[in-house]
Amino acid sequence: MIKFEIKLEVYNMGFEKNKKRQPKNRKTKTILVFDVKAREEFLTGFRKRKNERRKKAQDERKSQMKIDKKESKQRVNIYGKNFL
Repeated sequence: MIKFEIKLEVYNMGFEKNKKRQPKNRKTKTILVFDVKAREEFLTGFRKRKNERRKKAQDERKSQMKIDKKESKQRVNIYGKNFL
């Protein structure tokens, strides 16, 4: 009769039960301090900042349209209406 030996190994994702862990280094850790008002302004200000970007883009478009209109009037004065 033939005997088979089966050896099972349990893997614990690199952690051994009997191995002692090093204590956490809490003395040199960086501590974050949040400014509550600044955080609230950031979280609630998305709509306000988006509207500011829209307003700025709209103003730029208006100014560009004024410039284009002015240039087209100058072209009409120089070359006549057939140039447009």
